[in-house]
Amino acid sequence: MRRLLAITGFILGSVVATTATAEPRTLTVELKKHTLVTLTIPYDMGTRFTFPFILDEQSDYVPFTLNTTNPLFVENRAPARNYFVLTPRLPQNAKANANYLGNSFITVAGYEITIELKANNDYAHHYSDVIFKLGPEDRETLIQKAVAQRTEQLEQTYAKKLADLDHLADQKSIARVGRLALTSPSHTRIKEEGKLKLPNGDNIILYVDQAIHYDPYTIFAFDIGSESSSQGVSIIDAKLFAVDPDTKRERPIDAGKDLPPHVEPRSEHHAAITALSANLDPKELLMLRVLTDKGTLEAVW
Repeated sequence: MRRLLAITGFILGSVVATTATAEPRTLTVELKKHTLVTLTIPYDMGTRFTFPFILDEQSDYVPFTLNTTNPLFVENRAPARNYFVLTPRLPQNAKANANYLGNSFITVAGYEITIELKANNDYAHHYSDVIFKLGPEDRETLIQKAVAQRTEQLEQTYAKKLADLDHLADQKSIARVGRLALTSPSHTRIKEEGKLKLPNGDNIILYVDQAIHYDPYTIFAFDIGSESSSQGVSIIDAKLFAVDPDTKRERPIDAGKDLPPHVEPRSEHHAAITALSANLDPKELLMLRVLTDKGTLEAVW
């Protein structure tokens, strides 16, 4: 009986001593273009492999593939994670001290990793975690490529949104044209004139004729003419302003314009500038300012 207890105590002591050596350990491996690792994984223990990026087979930038040759090594991986786990399962009717071998071939972010796997009861050489890291240069390259990829995706998204906006704007413009075609406009006479005297004594004339009201738009029709027999004028821009009659403070009004690019000598061209009626205050004066290559024309009404 004493002998049996002694044997039992020896066996239990061996188990406790063996278990005490099976504490978690980490192996850090710097990724190279082709990385080689040899691992021993005791049965039912497992090793977790952690990477510095998400493992995704569908990624265009860091596509991930994993191929383990021996089905005894069971793979466990969840989506959108940067790690996976390998666990060896001892086959039925196998000897408890049997040794099994296998390979795991991994490709990710351009790195090729070969892992030689051994499954046995050797707890002393077991690593619970293998952490793959990038060297400083590779890490910077990865960051720059990720930024470039993100920038390209944002540019593509922006281009699509811009194209969608252009399409929507075209649809709205067509709808507005149809609405205006069914609307009878009202007219307001303006008949205001502005002059720009040239050094040779000739004049460039700005003549604001009338306002044409298509709710919700107001179109200001005007003419630009050159009284010179030798000099034409190039039209650069036109802006509409509301002017406070007391303070003379100018308030720019957002407006669309249709301008001739150039007015020939002794000729006159029609033009128009259109504003939303909601932007116009009847208590304020209006001023049209036309910028030309000869100077600025103004008319106030």
